[in-house]
Amino acid sequence: MIYTCTLSPAIDYKIELEEFQQGKLNRSKFSKFSAGGKGINISIVLNNLDTKNVALGFIGGFTGKFIENHLQNEHGLKTDFIELTATTRINVKLLVRNQESEINQLGPSITQNDLEKLLDKINTFSSSDLVICAGSQGRNSQNTYYQIAKRCDEKGIDFIIDTSKETLLETLQFKPLLVKPNIYELMDYFDVTIKTESEIIKYGKQLINLGAQTVIVSLGAEGSLMITKQNVYKSTIPPGEVKNTVGAGDSMISGFVSEYHKTKDLIKAYKNAVAAGTATAYSYKLATKNEIKKYEKQIELKKVNYHEDN
Repeated sequence: MIYTCTLSPAIDYKIELEEFQQGKLNRSKFSKFSAGGKGINISIVLNNLDTKNVALGFIGGFTGKFIENHLQNEHGLKTDFIELTATTRINVKLLVRNQESEINQLGPSITQNDLEKLLDKINTFSSSDLVICAGSQGRNSQNTYYQIAKRCDEKGIDFIIDTSKETLLETLQFKPLLVKPNIYELMDYFDVTIKTESEIIKYGKQLINLGAQTVIVSLGAEGSLMITKQNVYKSTIPPGEVKNTVGAGDSMISGFVSEYHKTKDLIKAYKNAVAAGTATAYSYKLATKNEIKKYEKQIELKKVNYHEDN
């Protein structure tokens, strides 16, 4: 089974206004509540690809119940959240004349006792399972992903990590199946400026040397690179209008996992990842199966010749 782990999920409350007048009454022309969080996005797109998975993480209060009900009833997802006494956060996304501003609430604290409950669940998993950790660790939980990654490594469970610099780097020793930075995150990891494709590959290879099994670096309109210990591949993306970048990276992880979990074929998994990321970026919602299959037919991959002395 595939498990996604969202430590600090949120309700995303989107409000659209004609204009915003500070200090005055403003009335919305559109508003919508939805379940948010990187792991949750991954679960939804996996589900869209008919790939069974379970959403793990922490929820609390009436907002947590909304997230659980939304995922189960709107998306048909299986969930196994741990309930906290604190209330799950609400993030406000305010759209005025096509400009979006965000107000993100601090998430609830996660205690060691809460974490032990999650680790107890992981203890029941087998080596055929896969755990995907994505998003921030939440408040007062600085080593949560480290402990999850360590536990997965001890039990021979594949895991994927997509989070901030320090946390990601400290978990590489446990050999994650996939790390998926964009080029700006890759530069941040190593405190460098990257200008050429060879430099992207060089620092992607450093992530491999630190323990990552596969690295996909997204390059926006320039496509992406997949780097393994043996090979480097580059993908183009189909032409189209970018409408939404939120969730595109999460969708790439979903596309990769959906295919790799079935076939163990890295090339097919990479192509599916690019198609899923493209489908979300070219839509106002998360990628659907039909959209992913449509773009997959248009994607070209090529092997890149690279030598360590480049």
